Amino acid sequence: MSFKNLIDKIKDTRVKKFLNEILHLHQIEGKTDYKYKQFYKEKLKKLTS
Repeated sequence: MSFKNLIDKIKDTRVKKFLNEILHLHQIEGKTDYKYKQFYKEKLKKLTS
């Protein structure tokens, strides 16, 4: 499941906006290595469950 899909499941729009900005920054700066992906995926899972 992609980050975008996980973010879209979140009900709180403030949280959504914040996470989308973080995701955007990481894509721009090229910091999409495995460690970051795992970290954010875990955070998103906690927020969406």
